[in-house]
Amino acid sequence: MIFKLEHPGRGMLAGVAVLALSAAGIVQAAEPAAAASFGTVSPPLSSAVDYITGLPSCSGIGPVGLLPEKGSFLVSDWCNSTTYRYDTTGSAPALVASLQNGITHGLTRDNGVYYGVASSNQGVLPSGVYSLDPVTLKVTGQVIGNPCGGGDIRGLAADSATGDLLLTGDCGLFRVSNPSGTVPFFTQIASGNFDGITIDQTTDHAWIADNGNGKVIEFDLGTNTALRSFSGFNGPDGVAIAASSAGPDVAGDIFVNGNDGTITRIDLPSGAESVVASGGSRGDFVAVGPDGYLYATQSSLVEQIQPAIFTPTVPTSSPGLDYVALGDSFASGEGATEDQFYPGTTFPDPAVTGTTTGCHRSHTSWGETTANALLKAGKVTSWRFIACSGAVTDNLYGINGKYAKFGEVEPPQLDAVTKNTIIATLSMGGNDANFSDILNACAEAFVNGWIATSGYGCRNPGRTANKDAAAGLALIAHGVKTPSLGSGATKKLSQVYLDIVSRMNPNGRLIVTGYPRLFASSRAGYDLGSTCKVGTATRIVRQLPLVFPVFISYADAQWLNGLADQLNTYLQQYVTEANTTLINSGQAARVEFVPVSPAFNNHRICSGSRWFNGVEFPGPFGAGLKPQPSQVSFHPNKQGQAAYASVVVPVATR
Repeated sequence: MIFKLEHPGRGMLAGVAVLALSAAGIVQAAEPAAAASFGTVSPPLSSAVDYITGLPSCSGIGPVGLLPEKGSFLVSDWCNSTTYRYDTTGSAPALVASLQNGITHGLTRDNGVYYGVASSNQGVLPSGVYSLDPVTLKVTGQVIGNPCGGGDIRGLAADSATGDLLLTGDCGLFRVSNPSGTVPFFTQIASGNFDGITIDQTTDHAWIADNGNGKVIEFDLGTNTALRSFSGFNGPDGVAIAASSAGPDVAGDIFVNGNDGTITRIDLPSGAESVVASGGSRGDFVAVGPDGYLYATQSSLVEQIQPAIFTPTVPTSSPGLDYVALGDSFASGEGATEDQFYPGTTFPDPAVTGTTTGCHRSHTSWGETTANALLKAGKVTSWRFIACSGAVTDNLYGINGKYAKFGEVEPPQLDAVTKNTIIATLSMGGNDANFSDILNACAEAFVNGWIATSGYGCRNPGRTANKDAAAGLALIAHGVKTPSLGSGATKKLSQVYLDIVSRMNPNGRLIVTGYPRLFASSRAGYDLGSTCKVGTATRIVRQLPLVFPVFISYADAQWLNGLADQLNTYLQQYVTEANTTLINSGQAARVEFVPVSPAFNNHRICSGSRWFNGVEFPGPFGAGLKPQPSQVSFHPNKQGQAAYASVVVPVATR
């Protein structure tokens, strides 16, 4: 659901995209095409001017998606899956950037985020709706995949009344909810072979070209019902609406760009249809600029249609302040039950039978509880949930491809932080310090402890866990790895905090959470004061799956607690360093450290009532196979998430 490819300014996957294109052999070579402007223009239209020319065309199809803005114009081209950016501040549009990014169809902007449609006719990236950078034109993430499966998706429009996107394709009309919010998802409004779409923001009605049936249909977006349709078109494609100020004889009328080289006017409410421009080549989408002119695609060019009588297709908005939940598994809600994970962030785990993997963003996470409290208190008007299980600090700056083979490639988490971000929370550093590897190494030692004679002692010098701990804490002390910023690059966490704050509202607050001790300090919960059952493992013994208990020694548990303490000491130190820099530079923004470990007193693993999951090796695994614990192991359960929230919410809402 959230397939993220490329961050502006970094070429991490650029080569991959080119190779995929070459291998697929789907995108066609461009053929030269003469400009095919309209030969005849009739009232209420006054002229058709060749505005952007020289675009490639394949089988008569070239530019499709259009997004005119003040001083800039974006065009997507079906022929070569390329997006173009033109500077329109001069006397004529000037090409300043182009990129074969896979975007082929609809373009729109919603709450400051730019979106495009990648159809199934190209081999650059999987078909779906993507966000993109309007300057570099690089795709920054997948919002949703293709709801039409192997079919085509085409039109895209922003609904300013809801903040949603409307998507069309050869299988219907869809609403894409929360496109840049918590977790995007889509619902189908209607079935059909639909193409271009525009929204009348004053009525919250959508006008859609039903290309397959030669119709234009009006939908009420409030009730998701079709109101009326107009037939008799030959390949209706792009749709535009005349503004209410256009004059009593034109206001609210619909104008349709056709595949047959015409523009047709639907006079409302009479329903009379008349061709007002003809003699063109193939027409696809249309868009209206801030100047009120209609811009219509033809085979190899974009026409500017005058006069300025049309309703702009890109809604304007003034987004309020937002909250962003950044971080790793201790912020994503890892540890929840499977039914609590958002769709698109959980996938069957081929490495661990019967379990799932993915970013595991949960409805029960403390971040969501914090967001609800902030919204209720009126501190923010929106929030974004970006935390991802397994994330490291480098994933703030670069793409997280940990779950790429499942189709979930996360954008740089910093991309979610803007000048509207007044509060951000961050749980980060645990994976940089190798805590996941350390726990896994100890878990394997636990398993071997009761199967073989090697005993426990993952803390001992020379053992894998001990080596990982030393290396991880050294990185925390001197600078964690950030290869997205360059080969061998590192960042001190204090600078990481400052990098986040620099993107936030000038009065923003970054709340850095510590990590809890996982294991009880008292020996009371340990058998004979020395060992404690922490989970189970299913192993094949004489061809039968048998479930065995898994133990940890008291000494190993306290060593692991001590590592959490050391990490928290570093985090608090770096928060202090960041604040010193902010104060000395006269900035109002602040970084705050919130310790969470005390909230788990008397509720740790090896205590009477634990608020963490134990370790589970679902298996079964046989001799010679390395056991793998489930991803939710050693993470706060629902009560643990509430414990986190009990200390974070009061700080965030004060």
